[in-house]
Amino acid sequence: MFLYKDKWKGFLQEFKHLDRKKRGKGTYLVFLYLIFFLFIAIYPAVIRSNENSDSYKLETSISNSLDTYGIAKCLSIQKEKSSNFVFYEFYIDDRKVLGTTAIEAVDESLINKYFKVKYSSKKINESKLLLNQPVTDTVEIKNAGFDLGRK
Repeated sequence: MFLYKDKWKGFLQEFKHLDRKKRGKGTYLVFLYLIFFLFIAIYPAVIRSNENSDSYKLETSISNSLDTYGIAKCLSIQKEKSSNFVFYEFYIDDRKVLGTTAIEAVDESLINKYFKVKYSSKKINESKLLLNQPVTDTVEIKNAGFDLGRK
């Protein structure tokens, strides 16, 4: 508007024949259209941001309650349309615990491999497999309760 004042004056001249009430109504409608289109453009980004924030808060609250580390064996991977899950087992005092963690990319080569697992000492069903921390030390794996002779 400020760079092309002469051009805008021409647009304003086109509506000069309308009375003040009709011009005000037109200005109001244009203003509503602008607000509506700005809302349409910004709203999805805000919603997506809030969803990510909520899932981050949930993930953080769960992670904060996970206070103990162990070793887990990846058993299987389940592929679904919107989410993928890795299933694993680990031992706490000779008791087998099964767990699941959501993953983004499916990698079948993870099956039958060992990884660090972080779990809650208070609620053993709350755990998370740390796929970025593989364990290959066989002594450490045996000490965690696994029999390496069977798959």
